[in-house]
Amino acid sequence: MPESSLIKKYANRRLYDTRESRYITVADIRRMVEKKQHFTVVDAKTGEDLTRTVLMQVINDYEAFSADSIMPISMLRQVVQLYGSKFAQQFVAFVEENLIEFMKQLDQHDLIDAALLATMKQPLNDELVARLVGAGGQMAAPLQSDSTPLDELRSEIRSLQEKLDALTQAIET
Repeated sequence: MPESSLIKKYANRRLYDTRESRYITVADIRRMVEKKQHFTVVDAKTGEDLTRTVLMQVINDYEAFSADSIMPISMLRQVVQLYGSKFAQQFVAFVEENLIEFMKQLDQHDLIDAALLATMKQPLNDELVARLVGAGGQMAAPLQSDSTPLDELRSEIRSLQEKLDALTQAIET
């Protein structure tokens, strides 16, 4: 398990990262979460765990000041309505289970994107590139052949589809 940071919150609302030996901001906390770094926030005087409170502050700041908030007002109203209801714990379990699954899917998607980008950095078709760009970077004259540019594009798409199929198969195994 990666090393956890201890963040101390002082009465003046300042946050101090004991691992980095520096004061940090709520924006730094957000970046730590985005990087999946584990941390605990405690009250510097009492030792009370304030992690939840600080994470709620991160969410609040992001929702209040960001153009791309993810919690519409209607959803926020519904969540508030659940507080104190007999269904609150079921809601928490439901959201947590589905969020975990959603994050797994995002991680899988990121792996696929990374693998696809790696293959795209290679020339897709050396022969086509050689025909398009001649020596010295000048556009080369097309080779004389019976194929049309549309045929060449179809061929290139088939080649890309084969690469994508092979990549998908490699990831699934």
